[in-house]
Amino acid sequence: ASLPCADVRHQELDPAAGGADVVDLGWNDGDLVVLTRGGGEDGDGECAGRAGLHVHGLKGGRYAVSPTTPPGLTPGGINSSSAYQLSVDEELDRFVHDGDDAASVDRAGMLALTQPFGRPRPASLAVGRAMASLGMSAAGDVTPAAVLKGVRGWSDCAAVRSPSADLVEFGGEGGSVYHAFASASRPRRRVSRDENEGEEEDDPAVTAVRARRSKWVRFLSAVRVQEGLLDEPVGLEAASSAETVLVRCGSSSLLALGGAEGAPADEGGTAPLDELSLSLLGSVLSDPALRGDLVAVEASLYSAASRASCLVGGWGDGTSAPDFADGLQRLGVRGCGLLGPDYPSVLGRLAEMDTESVKLWLRSPLSSSPAVNSALSLSLSADGMPDGDCDPGDAGPDEGAVLATAAVVAAKAESARLIYLARSALLLAATSRSDDPDAAGECARTLLFATSLSWSLQSPSRSREGRTVAEAYASEARALFPPSLALPSHLADAFVSSAFQFLCDDESDADAGFGGLSYLLASPDHEPVVALRLLAPLVEYAPGDAGASAERRRLAAECLIRQASELARRRGGGGGETPRELWRIASGLLRDSPRRVAFLTNRLDAMESDADALSLCCGVVHDAVQEALSATDPDDEPSAPAAAGLWETALDVSLRGRMWDEALSAALSAPLRERRGEGLARLVLAVVDSGSVGDLIGLGPGVADDVDLLSAASAVVEDAALGLSGDELLGRDHPNHWDFL
Repeated sequence: ASLPCADVRHQELDPAAGGADVVDLGWNDGDLVVLTRGGGEDGDGECAGRAGLHVHGLKGGRYAVSPTTPPGLTPGGINSSSAYQLSVDEELDRFVHDGDDAASVDRAGMLALTQPFGRPRPASLAVGRAMASLGMSAAGDVTPAAVLKGVRGWSDCAAVRSPSADLVEFGGEGGSVYHAFASASRPRRRVSRDENEGEEEDDPAVTAVRARRSKWVRFLSAVRVQEGLLDEPVGLEAASSAETVLVRCGSSSLLALGGAEGAPADEGGTAPLDELSLSLLGSVLSDPALRGDLVAVEASLYSAASRASCLVGGWGDGTSAPDFADGLQRLGVRGCGLLGPDYPSVLGRLAEMDTESVKLWLRSPLSSSPAVNSALSLSLSADGMPDGDCDPGDAGPDEGAVLATAAVVAAKAESARLIYLARSALLLAATSRSDDPDAAGECARTLLFATSLSWSLQSPSRSREGRTVAEAYASEARALFPPSLALPSHLADAFVSSAFQFLCDDESDADAGFGGLSYLLASPDHEPVVALRLLAPLVEYAPGDAGASAERRRLAAECLIRQASELARRRGGGGGETPRELWRIASGLLRDSPRRVAFLTNRLDAMESDADALSLCCGVVHDAVQEALSATDPDDEPSAPAAAGLWETALDVSLRGRMWDEALSAALSAPLRERRGEGLARLVLAVVDSGSVGDLIGLGPGVADDVDLLSAASAVVEDAALGLSGDELLGRDHPNHWDFL
């Protein structure tokens, strides 16, 4: 009665070859999926106690008697683009940047463990088992602090001297995910590159860093071995009539049949370009020297994306190409030399395309090539999540489906990043585009956005504690739509579509339908750290004369101020220089906004945790006020009220930042005489309240022709003192004005 086809009552089916035992059954779009384990021998003559997936297709009301194992069967928990991924030691090197000490290696190791590209972070059970297998005393504690302590205190010299560990290569024959899935419990050996070559042995600092790196390579390799063991499937669970969740020991992932036949139409003739781009990436990865150069480009890309360097690092106005673009161009030129005879003709097609067509091709997360879609498992549709009249929470909080959705989201985002990387290498290598600043800027914009997105998905969510960003998206998506719409593959495609629509559409500040990136990721209220990194390349490398939209600049400014507030809170009163720089950048982004001064002034409360930082940020706001005043005409009567309001704001900000000279100037610059007197009174009381009497005396007498500051100060303080009660005079929270007099 539970069969999806009512016409099937009883049918004998052939078992899987080799007498494997049936573990579980499931249905995928009507087809019967059989999970098996054991039986027979593998190609090496060893006993194959491995898992397998077999499909009996449904046709005409009956299932195929003999099972098949289609190569398109993709467990989404492992990225099918893994043939184009970095190895363990290369991934570690990607996270090492701007540092050659042991602390930098430790930071890189923790990032490689907790925020991998394109795949879920390893289960705590895998990490704990890896620590136990290497003699690190985990005692069940696999927190980041425990892992870091275990690696630093690990003294197994034999293991440290042998960094060439059993590295699990998630890929298998031809990059097929199915083969990697089937052989997960039998990892193959792979020798890591020799990290000692060409280094001096007599430098103790270099030796210590190299030893620490060897520990991390050995440990991360052991974690991947344990991940492979935990990837052993234990059952099937229906996510819907069309999709099945594969339940593993350590994770859940999605099964999807087919895929390549649904590729978009090749209207622009870009399928050969995508195929050539992927061939270029493959040739680079197959050459040891070029592969090392790619690791350097990846490290530069990660460093720039994770730090929002194009916006925060002072890269300028976005017209100059970053270092990784130069490295990628050289890499592309050398890699193209390894391609076949079709290379010149395909590049000729690229040369014939106009600039707008090239940009559309470079930015699209889709490919019209079935071969590329099959190799990378790209999304096949640009449609976002459809709008629907449905009650929230219909899909239910299915943890397995949430994890499966998060895994597919991470895999598809990384696949899109890889095709962007391949396209950019080809574009920059093309002779006619190599010196084109627009092409370099477009590549920088696209690659930085895609890298920021892929890396951010495994970062901790600010909106949902205990979740990654990808898991938070999956959980919220399932909570808003019924099961018919909340399929893991649909939610993943909607996420990719929405994310890269935000990249491509320079005019839109909000995407339609659920899954809009402006709500989920590019919102300072939702994920401020992620939003800053995603918005940075869109603002800095905005195409056209108009530049980035005003709304995107406002969002980026909001993210910068929140980051500055977080820095001030952590520093607890030390320095404040970095928060001031972030405020300065935020102010620059809003230079053309008529609400610039109000925006900055209203956010000064966020800096209250650090008095020094608050004072410096008040200086930034004061500079913005002065710029606004310089744009007003003092002889223009209609602008007089606006100018008076700006001088009032200048006084408020100066007093808050204890900038007494600026406050005095603002008070004396008020257009009306009575306002000048009120401003001086506020200044005097603010100085006395702060206990900075010496600063007040230092301002000196005769600051203006008609003002004696010290006489005015005496009168103001005397009036204030006479107005105080006895309790207020003696209270700790109020200064004794009579002592001042």
